[in-house]
Amino acid sequence: MNPPEVNMDNKYSFDVKIPMSRCDFRYRLGVAQAADIFMDAATDHGDMLGVGFEKMAERDLFWMAARCRYRFHRMPDCLENVTVTTWPGKIRYAVCNRFYTMTSGGELLAEGLTEWVVFNTKENRIETNAAELLSLPYNEETVCAGRKVRMSRDFSADAELGRYIVRSTDIDIGHHMNNVAYIRAAMSMFSTAELERMDIKELEINYIAQCREGEELSFRRRETEDGMDIGIVRPDGGIGATIHLVIGDRAMHKCICGIDLEIDKKNIKNLHLYILPPDGRVKITAPRRMSEAVIERFVADKLDWITNKRAQVMSRRENAAGYHTGDTVYVWGTPYILSVVRGARNALIIEENGRAELMLREDADEEKRADIVKEWYRREIKDAAPPLIKKWADITGLHPSSWQTKDMRTRWGTCNTRTGKIWLNVRLAQHPPECLEYVILHELAHLRAPNHGAEFYAILDSFMPDWKRRKKLLNK
Repeated sequence: MNPPEVNMDNKYSFDVKIPMSRCDFRYRLGVAQAADIFMDAATDHGDMLGVGFEKMAERDLFWMAARCRYRFHRMPDCLENVTVTTWPGKIRYAVCNRFYTMTSGGELLAEGLTEWVVFNTKENRIETNAAELLSLPYNEETVCAGRKVRMSRDFSADAELGRYIVRSTDIDIGHHMNNVAYIRAAMSMFSTAELERMDIKELEINYIAQCREGEELSFRRRETEDGMDIGIVRPDGGIGATIHLVIGDRAMHKCICGIDLEIDKKNIKNLHLYILPPDGRVKITAPRRMSEAVIERFVADKLDWITNKRAQVMSRRENAAGYHTGDTVYVWGTPYILSVVRGARNALIIEENGRAELMLREDADEEKRADIVKEWYRREIKDAAPPLIKKWADITGLHPSSWQTKDMRTRWGTCNTRTGKIWLNVRLAQHPPECLEYVILHELAHLRAPNHGAEFYAILDSFMPDWKRRKKLLNK
């Protein structure tokens, strides 16, 4: 293992073997523990640069975290050797950005970003000229990019996860709750089974007001499309911090051989390549522990095939029907010849003679045509799905907490295993009803088996022996 070093790029790197003390119930590095390692790296590097806590205190200054974002691609196993790197970004007004990465053999495991501000303890204010005050060396490279999460701070109507009393072990040198202690407390609100199902891909925390020893905090949660928001409510009703969790499989984006790729690492054995309509987007699903070098070689070997396939997909898009007279629309697997007419309202009317009429008001444009058809499909799913969901829930004993429709390009359905909620693609109304039943059973199975493993397929085989035929029919 290499000793710690600060290189010419103003980056500080060190190797570490993940100790048992930082691992969770899965024998892997935990979410809060990863944040701990990054914070320790920042502390060490700051001390080397002459802006550690002691040096800052001599000037009546104090580092205060405003926001942190962590993105997890794969949590390293216990005793796995990893390299941790951190560096300061350019200071902009009052905000000092610091970036982090954790890698193993060239594979990016985790990345992070912290927004710090410099607080003047003597004058009780944030320094707005931090760049002039500190004169820190910096690096232009950034990681963990993305827009800051916006959320309502009103959690009064949201469900309470639990309560937490701030302990002495949570308090830092500033005599308030430690940055990572908020994350540890939030994670303690979930059982091990819930954490296993959640599969946290990203965490963003905004620090709003200080929480102190002895205070009883209420943790409240609100479901979002990609995970959940957590509000940490202080005894006075104010918000101490907010946390946004991205739950489930989250793809990373990378340019290889001039092609923008979406790479999704999952608990699977083999690598899969997809060219997705309508725009020829390239997606790869790969085993979690597969290195980027292996993926890059695979893409290089398949480059000609990818280029040709993308051209075919985009050509089909350019020639695709835009719901004009003479086009074919499918309803529950049956084709209908479309006629477009102008009328007093927007509507899709299915006739019994194998024909369909798309009625448009005078102000309806090309984009509106697709919206009308999509909403018609949505109503069909909302009518057809409830009895089928009840049927298969009763058969399997797997009951969703709720369900909704969604227009999805790459999935026929999805399941939030943490909340028990399922979504069904509105476009399922284009296909035979037996395909809808297959997707419903597929998503219900995820309530017991979150991943596509042996248990998941055993559920399908047991309750729907012909599921493979239905799946093939759906994707035909």
